[in-house]
Amino acid sequence: MAKRYLILGLGKSGLSAARYLCRQNVECVLADTRSEILGLELFIEAFPDVKVFLEHLPFSLLEGVDVLVISPGLSPQLPLVKEAKQKDIEIIGDVELFCQRASSPIIAITGTNAKSTVVTLIAKIISEAGYRVGLGGNIGTPALELLSEDGNEPDYYVLELSSFQLESTPSLSAKVAAVLNASPDHMDRYDSFEDYVTTKQRIYHNSEVALYNRDDGNTYPGDQAARKVSFGMERSDDASEISYFFEQEFSQVYLYHDNERILSADSLLISGDHNYLNCLAAMAVCDVIGIEQEKQINSLQQFSGLEHRCETVANIDGVRWINDSKGTNIGATLAALRGFGKRFPKKIILILGGVSKDASFSPLMELINQYVKKVLVYGQDSAKIIADIEGGVNCPIDAFESLDQTVNDAKKNSKNGGLVLFSPACASFDMFKSFEHRGEAFKTLVLDAASHPSRKAEGV
Repeated sequence: MAKRYLILGLGKSGLSAARYLCRQNVECVLADTRSEILGLELFIEAFPDVKVFLEHLPFSLLEGVDVLVISPGLSPQLPLVKEAKQKDIEIIGDVELFCQRASSPIIAITGTNAKSTVVTLIAKIISEAGYRVGLGGNIGTPALELLSEDGNEPDYYVLELSSFQLESTPSLSAKVAAVLNASPDHMDRYDSFEDYVTTKQRIYHNSEVALYNRDDGNTYPGDQAARKVSFGMERSDDASEISYFFEQEFSQVYLYHDNERILSADSLLISGDHNYLNCLAAMAVCDVIGIEQEKQINSLQQFSGLEHRCETVANIDGVRWINDSKGTNIGATLAALRGFGKRFPKKIILILGGVSKDASFSPLMELINQYVKKVLVYGQDSAKIIADIEGGVNCPIDAFESLDQTVNDAKKNSKNGGLVLFSPACASFDMFKSFEHRGEAFKTLVLDAASHPSRKAEGV
């Protein structure tokens, strides 16, 4: 007997699930808590007989439903979802539908930070080595849109997966699975940090190879995979373990696989310890699937990084300006400070601000004391940021109402040889549509200040 589906949440992934099921003539109903949905009109034109319910979602929607497909952005605590659990209705996400259909090897990557950079690097290496690759999941393309209707699959799928997606993907079985790092994030959704870490580690279940970060015990897979590979900032003490690391030798930094020196960090377009770790993770994955080392090196050396992720905006009067608007949590900002701090000790102006998601900012204090000359804060939770750190840092902290005032102060106080790091450690939706919108605003303000040094940047 055919199953009946309810698709809850009609963002990009929800509509992709609806299209996928409708093309297979599967009976489904669509629902969303919002009244206006981008792209819904086009879907209705293509599938006019499908019922759609918006805003008010009564429990009666669950009558006759066998499977609830939930959008990753929706909380499992929604009344309709809790009612579905009470009725023992199967609850899955769009990635689960993908895993049930895909037959090519899956490379699955998660982590609080850096996952977009790493999956992009992996996909770039695989593609430039001559293989067909499908890149998607939490980055850009919904997983189901990677599937070909004629069954002509790519050689590899590379998926970026969030903890939200992993909550509803029980049958993932990856060729290589990785948790790059884990630091407190989305604490407004999870009962505890341990609960968040456990959710991240679901990615290892049934994986062939587990890749983990030796510097972060929260990424260790235990016995969840047949084989383990690791990367980190130093050599592994375990001689039986395949490991990747980097070392500084005199003035040069080199990336290693076990005891084999692979390449000099000076040959890369990206810089910082965090980016060297990203390269090591990508190399480890590509070694597992058999990509030639020379092809890996060529791709790594051509990669210039992703927009809004430790992106160099400009060098103005000897000051480097960095846009890390994707730094939406404490872990991202810690990584950025570690990445740049050794080269700019006590020469960094750090800009923080936005929506905290109930995170504590106190973990930033140690690195602020090592590397930062001044902290600037703005946005909805600026008072919380100050309250969390002001008793434990040895540099000035100033608060501003807007991002343009913050940029102007950073320009006024930065000196030749310094760095302005915009890594907010917060979500963006107090003042901006997204982290991309926020990053673009920051870049505009910086470049405007560079073009018109005497003119105040326009308000944001």
